[in-house]
Amino acid sequence: PSSLAFLRRISLEIYARSSEQGSESEQFKLTWLVPHISLFTNTRNWLDRSLRMSVRAKASEQLTFLFTADENQVDRPQQRPASSDYRLSLLNRAEAKLTSRDLLTLEYRFRGVSQNSQSLGNARFDEHQVKFVLRHNLTASTEFVLKPRYLLDVSRNSDLEATLLEAGAEFWKRFPLRGRVGVRFAYQGVSVSDDNVFLPFQYADGKRAGGNYQWGISAELRFSKSISARLSYDGEKIPLIDARHISSATVRARF
Repeated sequence: PSSLAFLRRISLEIYARSSEQGSESEQFKLTWLVPHISLFTNTRNWLDRSLRMSVRAKASEQLTFLFTADENQVDRPQQRPASSDYRLSLLNRAEAKLTSRDLLTLEYRFRGVSQNSQSLGNARFDEHQVKFVLRHNLTASTEFVLKPRYLLDVSRNSDLEATLLEAGAEFWKRFPLRGRVGVRFAYQGVSVSDDNVFLPFQYADGKRAGGNYQWGISAELRFSKSISARLSYDGEKIPLIDARHISSATVRARF
């Protein structure tokens, strides 16, 4: 159509999957073409279904848009403890190549979460997230990344709100034919509308009210055409909990 004449390329992908176990009296009904599918059943032991739609549009060599919708439901009514998990995620992303060395990504994500668990408790909230990623190539072999982020979780059961402000940065150094090394650091400040209410772990990306810190270093090494390795270390410090340290090493050999 003429309204989309400014787009140079547009693509659409749809992925659907459903697996279940229960009685033979189940009915499958398509209520919306995209992105909602509903299942109606009398009894079932478990249900796992997901639906994903993505639209990618390219306006020019410098500007690209991405729109995705993800729906996922996991229902385990017969297990002990019983649990159910429903998530709807909508993503809008724009990537702009500002210069030959600078790439800017703007992203808005909406997430609706409804979790019911006899062991972990219940959580029903809507999440709004705005993220910026600016990649700048200092030289042909070095890259600096800035990653500020804003996140807001709003409960659908109460007046509870959780706000997260993040400042993150990464630095990568590439070595021709040998691999690359990177360091990263991030700070998240979390505030809660009511300090007297316990903040469920599902809110604010699992962070606690106050200052949260993450840091790490990674090395991707190539010793030959058939042997490579990856080394990584990550640390995390959240309020009222001792710092956590995680390290890993992976070696790959091709014959």
